Amino acid sequence: MTIRHHFPDEILLTYAAGDLDDAMSLIVASHLTLCPTCRKAAAIADDIGGAMLNDLSPVAMSPDALAHVLARTEQDFDEPKQPLPGSTVTNFVLPDPLRERLGGDLDSVRWQRIGPGVQQYVIARRDRGSQARLLKMASGRRAMMHGHTAEEFTMVVSGAFSDAGTAFARGDVEIAGCDVEHSPVAGDDGGCVCLVVMAGRLKFQSMLGKIAQPFIGI
Repeated sequence: MTIRHHFPDEILLTYAAGDLDDAMSLIVASHLTLCPTCRKAAAIADDIGGAMLNDLSPVAMSPDALAHVLARTEQDFDEPKQPLPGSTVTNFVLPDPLRERLGGDLDSVRWQRIGPGVQQYVIARRDRGSQARLLKMASGRRAMMHGHTAEEFTMVVSGAFSDAGTAFARGDVEIAGCDVEHSPVAGDDGGCVCLVVMAGRLKFQSMLGKIAQPFIGI
């Protein structure tokens, strides 16, 4: 498997710093599990962050500083910082972080039909940030032409799709900004399943898409 489309360095740096929202952390962690190139870059970013902390000049601390730190540690005990994902060889379809979130592999997903040959599974939010969902498209199915009110991040979990002549396969990431209007097409060999994360909503061109949007929640 050769991954050709990656997350930019600034997103990997933000992930290493622990500053991404829950949905973005999920898609980046899932990509890192599959992509050795980005996994190496994220590890370097993590090392850079540690070196910067070590280079900070010491400052005087208040007498009760230790008590505050211990109290904060107790508060955060149930939510440890997620370590950088590693590569694992399994027979599962979903990357480890995504499978752990859903509590099962792809065959356990309870899909919701949102159109001919298109299904989705909305992943429950853990914060007020971006929304993550799995999107499943049948072979050769074309998505309705749409734009975006915020950046849309799409990672292929299974199968493949193409967009404006560019092919995306397992592990590849497509980033579509607010200036992009597109209509991706699922591959002819088994369609595709993608993990999609976005903070905004889609802007459909067709009247059908506009009418259906409130019901499908995209």
